[in-house]
Amino acid sequence: MNRHKILYIDDDAENLRTFKRLFRKDYEILLAESGEEGLQLLQEHAPISIIITDQRMPEMTGIEFLDQSIRLSPDSIRMILTGFTDVQALIDAINTGRVYRYITKPWDEQELYVTLKRAVDNYELKIRNTQLINDLQRKHEELEQSYLQLQDAQEKLIQAEKMASIGRLASRIAHELRNPIQGIKMGLELLRHDVSDMPECSTFQQTFDTNIHHINAEITSVERIVKDLLEYARDMKFEFSETDLNGVISGVIFNMKERLQEAEITVETHCGEIGAMTADGIRLRQMMLNFVQNSLEAMEFGGTLTIATTLADENLIQLTVQDTGSGMTPEQQQRIFEPFFTTKEKGVGLGMSIVHRIIEAHHGAIDVKSERDHGTLFTILLPRYQDDSEDRAA
Repeated sequence: MNRHKILYIDDDAENLRTFKRLFRKDYEILLAESGEEGLQLLQEHAPISIIITDQRMPEMTGIEFLDQSIRLSPDSIRMILTGFTDVQALIDAINTGRVYRYITKPWDEQELYVTLKRAVDNYELKIRNTQLINDLQRKHEELEQSYLQLQDAQEKLIQAEKMASIGRLASRIAHELRNPIQGIKMGLELLRHDVSDMPECSTFQQTFDTNIHHINAEITSVERIVKDLLEYARDMKFEFSETDLNGVISGVIFNMKERLQEAEITVETHCGEIGAMTADGIRLRQMMLNFVQNSLEAMEFGGTLTIATTLADENLIQLTVQDTGSGMTPEQQQRIFEPFFTTKEKGVGLGMSIVHRIIEAHHGAIDVKSERDHGTLFTILLPRYQDDSEDRAA
């Protein structure tokens, strides 16, 4: 068992020799004849259990030495040797916690022995308390971390149950709507056919065709809602293979070209040399369609849609989609990926939620920056290669 160290500083060499002779069997004794020498020993041997110093020394007083020793060995028990003329200074030091107690000179051997024993007990208690506090602090941090993890898991479970219930409801609603929609479409087609065969209806044929066109457009909107509901309700299956993201973007822009021109939207693409990636090409196409559709709705009076790809690093592709549309408030930005959140008159707010699910399934990340009336910028990061290329559901 390691013996406790005692550092004794005194400019009287005889006192130093006597102290070491009396207590060297029980303690490891370090001796210094000045404050500077004592500080050097303290640096070399800290931590030290007990520090004893004479008050009156040429270079620095005992209290000055003990004040400096706190920085080098903060847990040490500090005691001071003095005559009665320095009592007030010592009382002040004791009251401020710098000194454990003082010992009057000349010391009594038996009394000093008891004092040292109590000081050692005090030091051990202090160390145990410090360890206990550190252990409690660590346990507190562990409990706090466990609580946060439990809270996060509970929130995810509640959200998952909530989404499952919404999904079942969405699926039921979608199936209930699908058949009436098909019936309406068939009825309109039959009506168009009958009217075209009736000469007496020729006077309002143009007006009729216009109304039918508008009705079909509304039906298409409802069909899109039904499709989104069914898509959200079912588990999304992903099949990963080598995919050209730039090619997916070009195909989506080509297919949406007519609608973009009608909306007076200019498309700018800046596709970098990103190479092939491991992804579900069909889901990436769905993601890009939702981005373009979102931009179409945001730029009601025309504007510019800019799509760019680049390599963030050798295994990470950065895709940006930026429009000059109406933009979003900070609250809307926070909620944009929530299912069924929408600020539009049409739609049920599932497009961006589906986008988020697709990006998560690819182990990617998405960030949105937007300002009201100044457009929106989506930044998507997608790994070029998946850790596991197995098909999965989301």
